[in-house]
Amino acid sequence: MVLVTLLVGAQLAAGPLCTPAEVAAVEQALATAPTRPDPEADPGREPLPERRCGPAEARTVRQVLSRCRPAPAQAVLLMGGGRCLMQAGFQHEAAQLLRRFLHLLPQDPTVSPERARDRRDRVRRWLMQLGQEAPDTAILQLRSNLDGVQVRHLEHFPEGVILGAGETRLAQPPGPRVLSLTAPGFHRVELPVDLVDGEQTRAEVDWRLHLQPRYAVLLRSWDDFVRSGLTPAAYLARGRRPWGIAAGAVLVGAGAVLVGLCAAGAAGACNEPWKQGVAYSAAALLGGGGLLGLLSALAAPLERRPPPSLAPLQPGDHLDGQ
Repeated sequence: MVLVTLLVGAQLAAGPLCTPAEVAAVEQALATAPTRPDPEADPGREPLPERRCGPAEARTVRQVLSRCRPAPAQAVLLMGGGRCLMQAGFQHEAAQLLRRFLHLLPQDPTVSPERARDRRDRVRRWLMQLGQEAPDTAILQLRSNLDGVQVRHLEHFPEGVILGAGETRLAQPPGPRVLSLTAPGFHRVELPVDLVDGEQTRAEVDWRLHLQPRYAVLLRSWDDFVRSGLTPAAYLARGRRPWGIAAGAVLVGAGAVLVGLCAAGAAGACNEPWKQGVAYSAAALLGGGGLLGLLSALAAPLERRPPPSLAPLQPGDHLDGQ
């Protein structure tokens, strides 16, 4: 997701800057469009006049903005040009210009945060009218001290995502939501976030606070547990494995010793049939149980936490100019 956003940003930034003459041509086309009432005005209110492009104005906007890119301080040309093409019926080209505007707007030094938010709201509404998905104009910056955590209720990820340990940033549509975070051996975390248009929202989960009580012993070796990549149950099972192997070996050895003593007739241990039956039965139970325990300890698979589906950001990484 991060990589895709960066690549899209690089593509939108391609091309030479518009010359003063090209900027003037777009401004002139937008300024000379005839003024008509806005048909999208709220019912019950007097419609405000809006310049509405026809084919001639749209043709000029298409020709100029297809071969150059405005400077950040001229980002509003993309907004006006996109609206112009939208009015003239060039929906695909209109959506492209409007998305270019959203990419460039954060770099515009001439626009206040309030004005930028208003413009993003309008452009997002226009894109949705064009049948486009709501643009991702908010950034979620999520930090976790455990990898293999599944996060649900994110846009664009109907099956959820698996986080890596560290910080992960995602572009999302703005608005409030409650994320659901789960990891094996931990209590579910319901994390409310309010994603603000054009801003970063930070959220953090310390999974040490959400360990299920039966795994509380992991707090003594938390760093080693995180590095192991195992679930809590598997990590504890791995710690018990040497003891299981040792116990199985002792039982197998005890059964073998009992058979040996009986076979050798030591101290009259098996001088009668019933004693011999008891001894061999006990040896079979000891040896069979020990062998079974030994094989189980050696062969039992250790469940690992799922691998991340999104790589955490490294120091110095950025997302879409944020």
